[in-house]
Amino acid sequence: MLASIFSPKNTPSFESFDPKSLILSTDKLKLICSELVSKFEKELEFSPNSMLPTFIDRFPLGNEEGTFMAIDIGGTNIRLDLIALKKHKAPAFIANCTKPIPGSYKKGSGTKLFEFIALEIIGFLEGKKIEVFPLGFTFSFPLKQTSINSGHIFQWNKDFHCEDALMKDPVLLLQCALEKQGYPDLVKVSAIVNDTIATLLSGIYINSNAKIGLILGTGTNASYVEKTQKIASKIEGSFKSEYTLVNTEFGSTDINSMDFISFLSTKYDQLVDKNSANPGNQILEKMISGRYLGEIFSYILVENGYLKEGDPFYTAIDMNAIERFLMVCSAISSRSAQLAACVICALIILSNNQCEDMTVVAIDGSIFENYHKYAERLEQAISSIIGSSKVKLIFCKDGSGIGAAIAASLYAS
Repeated sequence: MLASIFSPKNTPSFESFDPKSLILSTDKLKLICSELVSKFEKELEFSPNSMLPTFIDRFPLGNEEGTFMAIDIGGTNIRLDLIALKKHKAPAFIANCTKPIPGSYKKGSGTKLFEFIALEIIGFLEGKKIEVFPLGFTFSFPLKQTSINSGHIFQWNKDFHCEDALMKDPVLLLQCALEKQGYPDLVKVSAIVNDTIATLLSGIYINSNAKIGLILGTGTNASYVEKTQKIASKIEGSFKSEYTLVNTEFGSTDINSMDFISFLSTKYDQLVDKNSANPGNQILEKMISGRYLGEIFSYILVENGYLKEGDPFYTAIDMNAIERFLMVCSAISSRSAQLAACVICALIILSNNQCEDMTVVAIDGSIFENYHKYAERLEQAISSIIGSSKVKLIFCKDGSGIGAAIAASLYAS
């Protein structure tokens, strides 16, 4: 199928492709950032599918105490944690377990997916049960929240598509699945958050200057601290705090009508989108997140004759080709980091935090943690847009789990 998309060369070469063509100039980065600020401002007021209120109006002070359970459902794995919070000390993991989510649950029945989650919880807590643990539920898919512990799924991404779960409450789906297994009172969901909100809470717990949370892993998303009045039109009821956390869902931002799409979207990006599970959606995410970077690379290899239909990889590769491969991978990841930097800088400008001495950005995810030189490239891109002295990146390992436990501690009562 891949080979049929292009007319591959008989003799593999990169003569017609320059990896540097993917790298964005500083002027282009500033243009993208500026357009994202304008787009985010409109979405903050009008969009039903992005810039979403989270009902988080309390923030950790570092004096939280207790034992809390966290569940993290992401693009690849389910993670379960028992976490002890002690005043002004680092969170301690009492127990944890990570398992891959089988592909059959990602595109099948939502009922089956949540039964799988329920069974994992039951197995994890076996022998540990003393009381009903307050639970923080990290659910890393687009969710319109109706309270701190309820909401409905309005879209799937990261290759998940459980049609019968759309517009349903994941907390209720989980509770029903536990009841079906005979454990109706095993856990009490105190808060539901997504991974970027959890990461931001984890960052605030470490550094009170944290204002932005960012996930750079299988998927990507960002959250930030916003004045409650700026998102009041989307909030039902009243918030006690002057500030709240906003889930941007920036990956779903419609960039097709924006000026920068003309130079940003390549034929490889268009093929990734066309052959994805959700064509036309999450365009920006498909240029940044780890789920799609390898696919972009594959399409470039196909066009240039290095990957053929039916072959897992082209085997007759010389050292010059390997060097070019590295250059292509570097360019793809550099563009990803540049676009992530545009999002960070846009949120700093949007929330007027560029006036502050320092904005701390809490980041979690395998791309940021493991991809060679990614963090360095991200910092360089931020510096070229807004100045590195104004931004500090902190890696919050396991932030989506720790943040869920922190959310549970804030709303357990």
